[in-house]
Amino acid sequence: MIKIIDCCEPLVDLKKICPDLFISLDPWRMKKEETAYLRKTVAKMVCQAKKNLPQGMTFVIRDAWRPQTVQREIFKAFVKIRFNFKKWCGGPDLNRRTH
Repeated sequence: MIKIIDCCEPLVDLKKICPDLFISLDPWRMKKEETAYLRKTVAKMVCQAKKNLPQGMTFVIRDAWRPQTVQREIFKAFVKIRFNFKKWCGGPDLNRRTH
């Protein structure tokens, strides 16, 4: 397992930092999360980058911080795909290298 060290920077609602961004998480996520959260510094950087785009252009945010429930669902989907398509995932040799 990878040890995660939190930098203690707060997560912020991206829409509050940069309201004119288009947030388009997967529909099943939008039902639960309603918005995208990023670390405050990253949110400010995205907003600044958006200001440098040509007039009328914006970013479409498709992913951001993920709660543990979302991470779990993504992992389950990956395991299912890997199980069903072993040849696409490197077969037994990949298994030896990753376990």
